[in-house]
Amino acid sequence: ACVVILGIVWIPVMRGMGNVLYRYLQNVQGLLAPAIAAVFVLGVFWKRATAAGGLAGLSLGFALGMFRLGLDVVRDRLTPGSLLYQAAAINWLHVCELLFILCVLTIIVVSLLTQPPTEKMKRYTYGAATTAEKLETRKSWNGWDVLHTAIILSVIVAFYIYFW
Repeated sequence: ACVVILGIVWIPVMRGMGNVLYRYLQNVQGLLAPAIAAVFVLGVFWKRATAAGGLAGLSLGFALGMFRLGLDVVRDRLTPGSLLYQAAAINWLHVCELLFILCVLTIIVVSLLTQPPTEKMKRYTYGAATTAEKLETRKSWNGWDVLHTAIILSVIVAFYIYFW
């Protein structure tokens, strides 16, 4: 019942974003994905990233993304030339870039201001695997893994070509 109610409440948001479903999905994804990508990239590649930094980055990204979504919905009712109107007029790809940069900076600052992760946690970052562990991982791959990866990538590329 909750999902149905949320779906009904979400209808005006979808109408405010335009009548092309693909563009709507890209806009919403573009507002949520930068924070997730920032947390993933720093969490995997930076040994000093902390859970507090990740949570702060996700929270900021979600809050700013939802604020921008609200601006998109009410854009037609904003006063032309006002600060909110100008913020709503920024191209969504530029908004993605700004959100990603702000989330990365937030994660870095909060991570540096909090307790560093334990040595055990640092083992989960990209550069921490030993040569033996890397070889063991590569040996675990088989032809099906490679085939399925190629199929998934092909489907994604086909969708982008078709909908672009």
